[in-house]
Amino acid sequence: MKYITTLLYFTFLTCNVFGHDGEKGFEFSKNKGQWPSNVLYHTKLLQGGMFFEKNKITFDLINSNQINELYNIKHNSPLSETNTAENPVINPRGVTNNKDLLKRNAYSMNFRGANESPLIKAAGQLDKHINYAIGDDQSKWTSNVPVFRQIEYQEIYDGINMQFYSTVKNLKYDFIVSPGANPSDIIIDYDGVKNISLDNEGSLLIKLEDDEVREYRPLSYQTINGKQVIVPCKFVIENKSVRFIFPDGYDSSQELIIDPVILFSTVVGSTADNWGFTATYDLSGNLYAAGIAFGSGYPTTLGSFAGGSFDISVTKWNSAGSAILYSTYIGGSVDDEMPNSLVTNSNNELIMLGSSSSSDYPTTGSAYDQNFNSGTGIYVNMWGSVYAAGCDVVLTKLNATGGILQSTFIGGSDNEGMNENLVYNYADQGRGEVVLDAADNIYVCTSGWSKYRLK
Repeated sequence: MKYITTLLYFTFLTCNVFGHDGEKGFEFSKNKGQWPSNVLYHTKLLQGGMFFEKNKITFDLINSNQINELYNIKHNSPLSETNTAENPVINPRGVTNNKDLLKRNAYSMNFRGANESPLIKAAGQLDKHINYAIGDDQSKWTSNVPVFRQIEYQEIYDGINMQFYSTVKNLKYDFIVSPGANPSDIIIDYDGVKNISLDNEGSLLIKLEDDEVREYRPLSYQTINGKQVIVPCKFVIENKSVRFIFPDGYDSSQELIIDPVILFSTVVGSTADNWGFTATYDLSGNLYAAGIAFGSGYPTTLGSFAGGSFDISVTKWNSAGSAILYSTYIGGSVDDEMPNSLVTNSNNELIMLGSSSSSDYPTTGSAYDQNFNSGTGIYVNMWGSVYAAGCDVVLTKLNATGGILQSTFIGGSDNEGMNENLVYNYADQGRGEVVLDAADNIYVCTSGWSKYRLK
């Protein structure tokens, strides 16, 4: 059987470290209830995420200029030059106006005329998994979410399959057109974009309200008698829709490959949106790290909007540091949280000390306190995030596979868990420690502003 294959590449340039899974490329996590039911799979991008649905793909992209600004603040902070023991930064209290919210752009690639219910399969399952605990509704927490290297839409059009997979640097998708099927059936509608156009070189410019995405002019070829033969191919735009044409035709008895390159706006630094705060190890030598990552919920509307927050991300590596065993995302549905310290007990369970401004931070029924106690608005970190409702200490215990065992607030009428003074360096606001004794009893040392007595 002969096929026509349409191959497209997503590439992220000027990025030095590929944080999706070391240097192994992009991954696809299955929806087990952590996303709305219309979402089938998800993959993280530096600028946000991609949501794979039955016959469309939705992008949630954070403004690249803001990401670059955060990166520069983190790595070139004036605090390292201006802060001294005699002149520390002292954060103002009573901040009620939330930070300059992240500018985001949501748009979708709709496959016009596609079959409504293509069979969607995943392949190349990885040995790691992901856990999600976002919000205090435990029915929406998901554990052991499988992660894959490839997903395939079978019969997205009659006689046409579509595959998504990854190399180290590129996220690719190809249309596989079987004999008798028509590649002209493939029409991609871009919804939520400002406009689309072609530049002088025939590349596609997707203009968003606050950013842009570029698709280089497709290079097409066939392998005939063992030799690669270039086939001229062009984008054709009709309003905000795109299709491919072949001005000189092609040999329909041979496989045809079309490979545009999609370039998101240039972003400096790592492709991981994770900002590290604390790390530890367990009795087996496994390694743990916790930081903050951009929350990436499914966008409810397309176009430009402001919003988003930081969630806590916890990652466990094997003792060699060569493979991720799990990643767990923990946070409320709206506001920010931040980890301070990690420690493991004799059962290799992980205890995390942190702070949160989310009233629906995940807690368990056995919690010391399931209620957020609020406080006074305060800046959280060097790049201007704000705990607009104040903050409480959060203490969360994870099992060996990253699921929540116990989780609680600790707080009074004012802020807890936040170093509001003596801020010299990156993450100084999150200073605090959690340690254990020989019986695995938990001890916490952190900052507090409330005058209260523990129950």
